Formats: sequence, C-alpha cells, structure tokens
Amino acid sequence: MNNIEQKFLLLQINDALFPIGTYIHSYGLETYVQHELVTDASSMQEWLTQYMTSAFLYSELLAVKLAYEQTNNHDLAAVDYLEKFFLTAKAPLELRQAAIKLGSRFIKTVQSLPLPSIDDNFYHYISQSRLHAHPIAYGVFCSAADIALPDSCLHYIYAQAASLINTCVKSIPLSQTSGQQILRSCSVQWPQLLDKLHSLSIDDFCLSTPGFDIRAMQHETLYSRLYMS
Repeated sequence: MNNIEQKFLLLQINDALFPIGTYIHSYGLETYVQHELVTDASSMQEWLTQYMTSAFLYSELLAVKLAYEQTNNHDLAAVDYLEKFFLTAKAPLELRQAAIKLGSRFIKTVQSLPLPSIDDNFYHYISQSRLHAHPIAYGVFCSAADIALPDSCLHYIYAQAASLINTCVKSIPLSQTSGQQILRSCSVQWPQLLDKLHSLSIDDFCLSTPGFDIRAMQHETLYSRLYMS
C-alpha cells in the first residue's frame, strides 16, 4: 500500500462506523454518570482527562505500542505473552469481555477487506490463539500494514476519546456542541500523551488504576444499563 492508502485504512479502522461494537461499551463511564459523579461538561472533561492519562495510557494505549513493536521484531511469542498479561490484568469482568469481543470483531472485519500488502505476522498472530484483545490486535495489524506507530496511536487515542464523549453526550445528556467542545479542548493533551507513551515500557504495562476498576465492576450491578461495560 502507498502512503495515501495507509492513511485511508487507518481512518477506516478507527471510524465510529467501523462495525466492531465500540459504541455499546462505556468502560465504566456509565457508572460515574448514574452515581452523579459525571454530571455536566466540566466533570466530563475532568473524567476524560484522568481516564486517558492513567487507565487508558497504561493499559490499552501501551498495549498498542508494545504489540506493534513486538510484531516489528517478529516476536509473536512476546505478543502472545503480552495479550495474556493484558487480559489477566483486566480485573473487571466486563472490561475483559469487551476487549475480547472487540478484538474478535476487529479481526473478522479487517480479514474481510481487500488488503494485499499485509505482512504474514498478522495471520500468524490470528492463528496462534483463540482469544484476541482489541488493542493487541490493532497494534499487530498496524505493524503488519506498515502504518507508522505514532499515526496508529494518535488515531487510536482520538477514536477512544470521541467514543467516550459520545457515550456521555447520550447518558448525561449533553448537547452535541458541548461534546465537540470537550473533544477539541482535550485534543491539546494528545501530543503530551504520545510523549509520555514514548517513555513507557513493559515495566509500566497495566499499572493499577483501582478507582476506574471499581466503577467498572459496579457497572455489573447497576439497576439499568444502556451499555455492556
């Protein structure tokens, strides 16, 4: 693939309409809304900043980076270990299930696309185990498609933030304009997030974020739910 084709592919696999089911997961955000901890645009922006710079950074985003690098090194044994580590470290059941469901749908969907220039590492990765976590599958795929790591991570950050803001717009509710204002305000933090990611290693992987984990666990017993996690 040439550079333009890679950019369009990256846009496609991170698009809200890419059919892997991201829109049905809130990653514990619904608990914060129902417990009236996130109630308006200001508290939503504070929650998003805290989540993206802690739980998301050290788990999903770092998983993308490590899986990408290990695939580039043709070390699929390390990728397999990373994936098992990631799923084991996901204490909330719903978050583990979300990662697996999204991973499965991501793989099935990208396999259905006409992609002549994907490295065999991606197909070896698919065949080496039954369960695949979405951030790992995404990192492996981007490496196999020869998409630059910074671009892969930046699009992944944007997709996650936009999805969570859309969840909050519907749940609080907020206006669509407020949601876009929050997204724009947070975007100045993304370069800082990428800089921090660059300094992280496997030693930082899945650092504990108990507050977010507890809210994700409480989601299982909410009286009513719009989302699966």
